[in-house]
Amino acid sequence: MTYLRFTNTIKEDLEKGFSYLKTPSMKKSVKLNGLCAFSFDTWIDNRDMTEDEIIDKIKRIANNQYYLNTDTAVLIEGDYIGNNPNGEGVIIKANYILNTYSL
Repeated sequence: MTYLRFTNTIKEDLEKGFSYLKTPSMKKSVKLNGLCAFSFDTWIDNRDMTEDEIIDKIKRIANNQYYLNTDTAVLIEGDYIGNNPNGEGVIIKANYILNTYSL
């Protein structure tokens, strides 16, 4: 499966293999069983999306993330572990990087 992660530190993220969850109402962060990401389907209308369509979709997702503090988006091939406890996106085991985009 393909996933989208917003990060400036993807190599370190992949080595580490997990994310922390911390919302404003939480006093301490919680270690997750994988990396936070968004499901990202690159198949529309019975065809692969073009690079321009992928970039547009990434920008639409980024515009909805008020807490986004990076200028880099990464498409990752990975395995689904579960839903993110905060209700945004999913938790994955990342296998490898497909592509990196500057926002």
